[in-house]
Amino acid sequence: MKQIIFFALLLSFIGVSAQEQTYTKRISIYAGPSPYLTPVDNGTGYNAPGIQHEFRHNPVVLGVEFTKHWRGNWHYFLTAQGALNVIQGRTTIRPPQALPPSIVRVETRRGEAESFQIMLGGGLQAHLLEKKWLVLRAQLGAMAAYVQDRNEISRGISLMTERTPGEFVWETGGTAQHEIIRQVIPVGRAGLGIDVTPVFAKGFSLGVDAFYLISPRFMEGSWTRNDLNNTLATSGSYEIGWNNMILAGCLSYRW
Repeated sequence: MKQIIFFALLLSFIGVSAQEQTYTKRISIYAGPSPYLTPVDNGTGYNAPGIQHEFRHNPVVLGVEFTKHWRGNWHYFLTAQGALNVIQGRTTIRPPQALPPSIVRVETRRGEAESFQIMLGGGLQAHLLEKKWLVLRAQLGAMAAYVQDRNEISRGISLMTERTPGEFVWETGGTAQHEIIRQVIPVGRAGLGIDVTPVFAKGFSLGVDAFYLISPRFMEGSWTRNDLNNTLATSGSYEIGWNNMILAGCLSYRW
């Protein structure tokens, strides 16, 4: 008898839990980094061929997002997001740029710059699959970002010269300047996310978001190399965009 009552209560609990419940609103907090230093972004140079500017971006984001049902499987979302962006850069010079005899290439030491962005925006979100305990969603949107430059590099630099294949020597001479050039930038956002809601959570869910952020003309810089007599030997400038995949953990509440 006890077993029958137990299984009856269990089936009743499962039945109640299995009932579909419509959630029209969702608020979430998400945070996460770029999972690796990618992509390598070759800057657009404004000088003769032979100078390559290579950068790696590694942002960490923290944001709040509000989503509301619109029609069908479509929702709209509003988001406020902050990002700390660490940029690592390196410049390499090869022929046809003029180099001293027996020098195969000249390369700067890798430098870092930091900037902080505050982003506001929104877009559309499609629920590809929606159950009481599982939501699979895709979204596409745009944000406006205010950029606060935290560190400009404008100092003397070290040059790595390769006198013979495999033999590198560090020298000094020249300057490098990497700076954020735009205080307000547009940022596109596209991604996928999944939320899992335990039966006992009453609307709370844990999830993972993978989204891509992209913005043109995020940063520019200049580079010069001096010869042993401190005379200008090579110079160039460049600009790069901001392109990153973000992998973030998400805590949400739906009602």
